[in-house]
Amino acid sequence: MDNLFLYVIWTLERLVTDEYVLIYLHGSAGARRLPTFHWLHECYKLIDRRLRKSLKHLYLVHPTFWLKSFVLLTKPFVSSKFFRKLSYVRSLEELSRLVPVEPNAIPEMVKQYDAKR
Repeated sequence: MDNLFLYVIWTLERLVTDEYVLIYLHGSAGARRLPTFHWLHECYKLIDRRLRKSLKHLYLVHPTFWLKSFVLLTKPFVSSKFFRKLSYVRSLEELSRLVPVEPNAIPEMVKQYDAKR
């Protein structure tokens, strides 16, 4: 997971020259795959200020109780401006109304999870 996170940050640093939107597809993640609070906090600290400021919006798709609880726990550590950029999205249909998303960009596992809901 560390390598994946570092790769994403490395890629964003090279691609982001202006505002960007980030979509996190959470629903198909099993409980054993969820990162710890400590790990996520360490990752947040590694994100350059420019990337944090350039984030236009963060969509959390298929949020679980755990994810919503985690977001609440982070409030003391994260800028209040960040939370204005955050939206919970219940379905892929709702996401498609908010941002243009190519169907090929959504993993099949996530589509199956969405269909079961």
